[in-house]
Amino acid sequence: MKKITRQVWSHRSLSSGKRYYVTDVRGDSACDINDFPSLVRAVAIISFKNPDFALFYRGQDKDYQLRFNKTTLRPSIYRNWGSGKTRGRLMKERFENLVLATKLLRNKFSAKKLDSRYRIFQYTEVAWAILQHYEIITTPLMDFTVSLRVASSFATCGPGTHGFLYVIGLPYPQGSISYYSEQQMLNLRLLSICPPEALRPYFQDGYLVGSFPHREHSGYTGKLDFGHRLLAKFRLPKVGFWGRSYHAIPDDALYPRDDQVKIICDEVKEELNN
Repeated sequence: MKKITRQVWSHRSLSSGKRYYVTDVRGDSACDINDFPSLVRAVAIISFKNPDFALFYRGQDKDYQLRFNKTTLRPSIYRNWGSGKTRGRLMKERFENLVLATKLLRNKFSAKKLDSRYRIFQYTEVAWAILQHYEIITTPLMDFTVSLRVASSFATCGPGTHGFLYVIGLPYPQGSISYYSEQQMLNLRLLSICPPEALRPYFQDGYLVGSFPHREHSGYTGKLDFGHRLLAKFRLPKVGFWGRSYHAIPDDALYPRDDQVKIICDEVKEELNN
């Protein structure tokens, strides 16, 4: 994917009134936000000041960083990949497993005779999106959402005192699957491509984004890192962030128990592990 090379309005701009390059945003400390209404107001300003970008969000329990304390947001298949010959061997193995997982998922959908089975497997990236979203195997895609409440719920759950919320600037979606040749990027809207039996994407308002055209990279390249499109990052307290009027989305809503596609994906995961 292409980097954002011009200056943007970021979390740092909220106090300074100036624009910054993304590389500065990545290396800057996250802005502390104490409650959800304050976060909404801050993001509203960032959205208004960056009209050329559609804002997407991601909530995490930790701010993962590279050298010089720069935030990194890489798809799962490109994390912890070693170096030299080890890296090449590991990447080859990961992509072979991804091909196998895609085949298993296709067979499961066909066996269940789901109405969407033909539509989903027209594009390999759609199968990857399902495997990634249900945390079955590492893929070249990364989860985002357009729901600030969903992202904040992920950031404020789990152990620890604080979580992190990232604001990413992407091209505006053009349909259920958007390909941007000039930006070297693809964006899949899960609500449009997943069958109704897949409940998780509908509750999470999920999108999967990756580089395009896809290549099996054996070496690190910035084209794989969404940190190069980071507009802002916020640090949220896990206690006191939500109030009477605003509540975190509960786990049983983010991860519905009666999700039929989750059952299928768990079967795929079990076969992969065996």
